[in-house]
Amino acid sequence: MVPAVVYDHPLMQEPAGTPPLDVAAAMRVVGGDKALLVELGQIFLEELPVRLGELQAAVESRDPERTRLAAHNLKGALATLGATPARDLAYDLEQLGHTGGLATASGILARLEEKLARVSDFLAAPGWVDG
Repeated sequence: MVPAVVYDHPLMQEPAGTPPLDVAAAMRVVGGDKALLVELGQIFLEELPVRLGELQAAVESRDPERTRLAAHNLKGALATLGATPARDLAYDLEQLGHTGGLATASGILARLEEKLARVSDFLAAPGWVDG
C-alpha cells in the first residue's frame, strides 16, 4: 500500500511569492526559443480544460488506468513548462493510478487544481516569459 502524503504540511508548501513555474528551466527545454515557449503556454491553456476534465472524471470514477493516463499526459505538459510543484502532484496521481490505490486521489487532485489555477493565471499574464 502506498503511504499517504500530507500535502498541507508547511514543508510541502511553496514560499509566498514563488512563481508557479520556472521560466528559466522551461527556456532550457525549448532551447531558448521564447516564441516557442509562449506558444506552448498558449496550447497548455487551451488544452487544460479537457485534460483536467479527463483527470477529474477518472478520479471520480475511481478508474486507475484512466487516472494514470490522464495524470501522465498532464504531467508531461507541466514538466515542459517548468511547473514542478504541479508536475509533482500529477506524478503522484499517475503513481496512484499505476498501483490502483486511489484512496487519496481526490485530495491530491484538489491540490493539483489549486496549482493549475496558479499556473493558468501566470501563463495568462502578459510578458510571463520574461520572468
